[in-house]
This record gives sequence, C-alpha cells and structure tokens, in this order.
Amino acid sequence: MLLRPSNEPVYSVGAEFRVPVLLGGGAAVVSPPVGFGATFVFRYHGVPLGVARLGGLLAVGHDRVLDRRTIVYADETGTERRAVRWAAHDQTTFLTGPTVQLPLRRVFLEVGAGVGLAVGNLLRPVPGDPTRETRAFGVGFAVRGDATLGIPFASGHGLLVGLTFTKVFSNVRTTEDPALADDPSAPQDTAPFDMTLAPFVGYQGWF
Repeated sequence: MLLRPSNEPVYSVGAEFRVPVLLGGGAAVVSPPVGFGATFVFRYHGVPLGVARLGGLLAVGHDRVLDRRTIVYADETGTERRAVRWAAHDQTTFLTGPTVQLPLRRVFLEVGAGVGLAVGNLLRPVPGDPTRETRAFGVGFAVRGDATLGIPFASGHGLLVGLTFTKVFSNVRTTEDPALADDPSAPQDTAPFDMTLAPFVGYQGWF
C-alpha cells in the first residue's frame, strides 16, 4: 500500500478509540474532564498532490465523560444520608471535510479537517436532593482538525495513532453550579459543549 503510486486512489475505514479531554466550558461542568469515546472514519484519497494524495473524510463519533458525585441529604427523619450519583457529559459528532495522505517510508501521515454537527447532552445531579437532576441539551455547528499516523502491519491492515481537536459553536448556556441551573436569576454564562482534545489509537484498513 505504501508503494502504490500517488495517482492511484486509496480507500480506508478506521475505528478510533479516544480519550477525550474537555476544555473551556466543558471542563467547568464535569470534573475530572476526561472520558472515553470512539469514532468511525471513512477516508478516500484519490487526487494526486505531488507524492501525496488529496481526498475527503467522513467521521462519526461519540464521547462520554462521567463525574462521580456524593450527594449529602437529610431523609424524612432528619438523618443525614449519602447517595452516589453520576454527572454525564455526552457528545455525538457528524463531520466531513478534506484530508491529505502522505506516505513516509513505513507509515502514512494523514492530516484532515472537518465541519458538521455536534449533539450534546449534559446531566448533573442537584446537590442536597438525590432525586433531582438538571439537563442541558443542544445541537451546534462543529469543526474538527486531526493528525494521524497510520502504521501498516500487514497487507491492507494497520494501527492508527493520532490527535483530534473539536470545537463546537453552541448557543446552549448553563451555570457551573448545578444547584443554580433552574434559577432564572443565576447567570447562565457557561458553554457546556465547547472544545475537546482527544488522543486516540485504533485500527484502519486500506484498500
């Protein structure tokens, strides 16, 4: 595959296993802002660009960040109780855009960008009441940039190692303190669906 002439197209399908790190507003609503996720990517490189190939990608991914919280409350007898609840930050992205593939001796370097939609959902328990939770939901415009090393280990098969950055442009706002999320007088100035930096490893098949 690495020896294929640049004027011959290359198709690839990959599965990336990610460790998303929330930045900006996302890091303010869950802690620690580190989770897990996966992305499925289809790439086509068919336009010769010197020794490289120009093409396009389609990426569909989902990330989840969980935050374990202990809720302290008083029951009907006034006895102090504790309950474990989880805050969950979920984001699903649908992105497409251009990509460039460059063979480098034993590996491929693939650099791409994408635009599309992000669907976000944030659930947080309310302090002092284990039966209540607040929710923020939104759909926004998203952009993505990525750099990937493809490391073939057999004919048409290889490993992926790389990094992606995603920025979501969403009008959704909430409060850092979930106890104030339903208070109309509290400042709603935190964007829960903002930026994500995600290193990843995965598998890719070239054909």
